[in-house]
Amino acid sequence: MLRRTLLKTGALAPLLLGCRPAAPTSRRTIRVAAQVYLQMSPLYLAEELGYFREEGLDVEINAVKGSSQAIPLLSSGQMDAAFYALSPAVVNAITQGARVRFVAARQLIKMDCGEYGRIFGAPAAFPQGLTSLSQLRGKRIAVSNPDGITGFCCDAYLASAGLTRADVSVLRLAHPQDAAAMINGQVDAMISQGEESRLTGIANRIVLGPQLAEVLPDFAYSYIYFGQRLIDGDAGDGVRFLRAFYRGAREFAKGRTPRFLDNYARDNNLDAAKARAVCRANTVFNGAIQPAQLQRFIDWCVANKHTETPAAASTLVDPRFLAGAALPSDG
Repeated sequence: MLRRTLLKTGALAPLLLGCRPAAPTSRRTIRVAAQVYLQMSPLYLAEELGYFREEGLDVEINAVKGSSQAIPLLSSGQMDAAFYALSPAVVNAITQGARVRFVAARQLIKMDCGEYGRIFGAPAAFPQGLTSLSQLRGKRIAVSNPDGITGFCCDAYLASAGLTRADVSVLRLAHPQDAAAMINGQVDAMISQGEESRLTGIANRIVLGPQLAEVLPDFAYSYIYFGQRLIDGDAGDGVRFLRAFYRGAREFAKGRTPRFLDNYARDNNLDAAKARAVCRANTVFNGAIQPAQLQRFIDWCVANKHTETPAAASTLVDPRFLAGAALPSDG
């Protein structure tokens, strides 16, 4: 149905028929908002390898702390694309009319990349180990954003054990305060946001708990969003951007490393070898969005009153860009 709908528009029919859109005669600048962390390596690799330039694009990467700051920039045309985890801010903005859309899934929750969303426990609270989610009953859990993606993950854990937040104490603690509070006995457990190299020095003082993939297997938690200029302008720019990015993502998965990663490790006092060991297998290489997964997050936002307007996942997604990019299958 998607193919038929796009063919009727005429504008993208050549893309779906396997023709690459010609690079524009003048270079276009795509302004990208993203947080600076190791999992952004594919974007930097695509830029360093010249994949965006080959598509006639110049990419300007801007460090923007979170989606709540990035979404207004997207909807006003100050930024063109953004890379962030699921957030009620995105759902709210789109349902209220902002010119922002989900265009591609970026990262999955995978067993092989088990640190994102993983539960860590304090030895005093779990002297025999944290092997069952039912052990969370009555415990104090540090969650960096109870109203956002980590709160969604927390509720998924609890629901799988037949628990709700009424059965635990959820405390809002950002990194790295959450780990310090756990070690000091102020909380019993914490939900990770990945990149737990910061915990390696205290590995003997924490308990490894279940991985998020046990309750949300292959769930896409991070997406690429486009803003007003790409949505309302030449769709070819967005098509070329996605094609170049996912080309870089595939190279990153094969082991190529951008200078960005080594620089990030140096600037953040991380062991370079451990930084290079960052998970490379959790990218959705064809960018495919699973509507049921996105709908689950939207429904969670509505049920918890993080957004007022129920919405169908399809209304938050603009499928034209992925369709035009015609990316190869995952792997």
